[in-house]
Amino acid sequence: MKRKSKVAFCMASMMLLAAIAGCSPHGGGGNGEEEGKMDEQKVEADVNKDSLRVFMTFDEDSDEFYARNAADTETRYLVENFRNDVSGNRYYSEAKAAYRPNGVSGKSLCFDGYSNFIECGNPLKGAQEFSINLWMAIRAYDFVDSTRNITPLVEYYDATAKTGLIFGYTYHGRWGVRLSTANGEWQEIWADDCLDLYSLYNLGLVYSNGTLKLYQNGEEAKSGTCQFSSFSENAKLRIGCNTYAQNADAVFPYNYFSGLLDEVKVYDKAISAQDVKEQANLYMESGDVPALNYKDMNYPYDYLGDGNYRTSWHGAPPINWVSDINGGFYYKGKYHIFYTKSDLGPQLGGVAWGHMVSDDMIGWKETKPAIWSEDNGIDNRWVFAGSGGVVNDVPYIFYTGYILNQYGSFTCTVSMATPKDLNDPELTDWEKMSEVQLRLPDGYDTQNYRDPQIYIEGDTVYLMIVSRTNSGNPCIVAWSANVDNMTEWTWRGTVYEANYGAFKDSGYMWEVPVFLKLTSPDQSLTKWVLGFAPMGTDSNDTIYFMGEFNAETCRFVPDKTEVKRFDQGEDYFMCAPGEIYDPVSGNTVVFELIQCCWNMTGHSQYLHAYSGVLSMGRVYGIDNDGNLTVKPIDGYDKLHGDLLLSIEGKTAGETEKVYQTGMSYHANMIIETSFEENKMGFEIMSNKSGTEAITFYYDCKKQEFYLSSFKTSNLSRTISTYPYELSPLQPIVIDIYVDKSTIEIFINDEFAMSARVFNNLFCDNLVFLGDEWYIHEMTVYKMNSIWN
Repeated sequence: MKRKSKVAFCMASMMLLAAIAGCSPHGGGGNGEEEGKMDEQKVEADVNKDSLRVFMTFDEDSDEFYARNAADTETRYLVENFRNDVSGNRYYSEAKAAYRPNGVSGKSLCFDGYSNFIECGNPLKGAQEFSINLWMAIRAYDFVDSTRNITPLVEYYDATAKTGLIFGYTYHGRWGVRLSTANGEWQEIWADDCLDLYSLYNLGLVYSNGTLKLYQNGEEAKSGTCQFSSFSENAKLRIGCNTYAQNADAVFPYNYFSGLLDEVKVYDKAISAQDVKEQANLYMESGDVPALNYKDMNYPYDYLGDGNYRTSWHGAPPINWVSDINGGFYYKGKYHIFYTKSDLGPQLGGVAWGHMVSDDMIGWKETKPAIWSEDNGIDNRWVFAGSGGVVNDVPYIFYTGYILNQYGSFTCTVSMATPKDLNDPELTDWEKMSEVQLRLPDGYDTQNYRDPQIYIEGDTVYLMIVSRTNSGNPCIVAWSANVDNMTEWTWRGTVYEANYGAFKDSGYMWEVPVFLKLTSPDQSLTKWVLGFAPMGTDSNDTIYFMGEFNAETCRFVPDKTEVKRFDQGEDYFMCAPGEIYDPVSGNTVVFELIQCCWNMTGHSQYLHAYSGVLSMGRVYGIDNDGNLTVKPIDGYDKLHGDLLLSIEGKTAGETEKVYQTGMSYHANMIIETSFEENKMGFEIMSNKSGTEAITFYYDCKKQEFYLSSFKTSNLSRTISTYPYELSPLQPIVIDIYVDKSTIEIFINDEFAMSARVFNNLFCDNLVFLGDEWYIHEMTVYKMNSIWN
């Protein structure tokens, strides 16, 4: 099938029946005999078939359109999709086929919330009455567009003449229509009930003789009078997009539909109320709307697996934006982790708490979002970061609710939720505990109060929450409750307050705290680590204090006032660490977020599949001298595929120097320095000519480790350094994990250096730097995908 050069998805496998003049087809016609028979039967079964001008069934399995005539009218179709950060750029081998999950009848069509839409000309030109009927389910509301525009299901107007209509919904699922009137103004008619996320609805709209009626699931939902001005000569019917939408960083638009549509019909007559009811009843189940499996709303796990930048074994949702990792827990044999996500594109948008489940904390599968913003007094604007834990065999999540008042200002609260069904292994559905609303007392900045981190000591549950004093200092405050009563919370005041004027490296405000209790191997030393992501500094990392915590007074005292970094990488944003206590190993495992470089432009972020991924699970500890240590959790070797390289007892100069390893591998080595040369290390992602690479090496003279992306054509070039003394002939153990655009390096289980990188060329070689340093042993294994 011939594809238009700017089209990102192949929006094929659908049938558009429309009386449209002057539209050219996008793609070739297929024979579609079986699909055509089914669609023809649907057309023939419609008592209003003579007035049917658009009919989209989305049932066909072929990658080509099946075009036919309906009601003796000429059929034309045109599908447009100009933008997609993850499949419509040169870093993917081909455009993605449209995702068509199960619908109310046959297949439906998924819309990703920012890129794909359908345009099919002007089928109602001059019509004085009309009807629209469709099945739909919403994946995410739009909370970002400051114009508060309507997210359209069907948009049909002339932007120049300002005539036509938008049939859709706003945030919290308020739905209805905006249409032009004869006097050149806009009129809105809204239904009383709102549309929930992840629920199927049959919606209808009928206009005739100055009366417009809205229908939900076959029943009239609202009626209003208006004098519609008719559709102009230049009006265009679009499905799933808003021409007046705001743009995110001038890259992609808001107000695109995120969800699925099925059985979309447009008539050039006002069909009767009985006909509307019968349209709904066609797919009802004993009079009830069919249940929607949330898995039909999620894109397949491997949907973007062939991209050069799409990680193959780091946990991530199938598409779109990911931010704060909100921690999780182990419950009845499953590990659960939560994260802030948007289903409206590769940037902040319709924020919800995404949820993934794993058997081993390595292979993750996305489930239904746990919570999202609702029209209430707890979180009517956003649901942001927090944490999760199990208390008395009951899982809880603790989250930040942003409340927008009528004057446009925000306050924050901390709230909780629990699973609806404790016997559901995936804990799919959650219920908010509206009776628990932990609000900040006087003396603190109420707009900077968020990200509760659970910590359990004995029979007391603490929530460590970042805030800011009225004097301008960042701080940690706390509430506590007894494990036997999770609805009664006691204010514990300030756990720790930093002096921002004296120590600006710690930031003017903190985000997403970590609170870890660590004991040395010889059991002689116990320390607490208070970590956070600083705001207002040059650091993109999570930093920490180490010190003492008094559980009785709920006060933390750092050993030193200067902060340290959890990870020594520079060119990524590693924030929002989430904790999972693992009762199997007895460790608290930390998952951090590895995002792309913040110095990239919005357009670069868009083209490079801007989205975070989970880091490898990390176990932090302290050695017998009280120094922080880190290593990955056990089990990643189960992803090992082919052995790509094995070296033993050689100097670097005795190797072949250049090895083709691919872009997903694990290199484990015990090596030894030589102070006769400057560099000991590798170009760990290098193209054939060596013009582009990511470089990791130890400078033997300066005694520093380097991780550099300066040898790249990408504009995001940075270099990370970490001083580390090595004695002559001292062996060192290094593990290098490469996953396309994500690199994590662990050195002697003492520290890590990580990066998110986006080479413009295909870089699948490992190149040895230097000659004299010695390789005791080294293996390189291919890492298999977790998405297969």
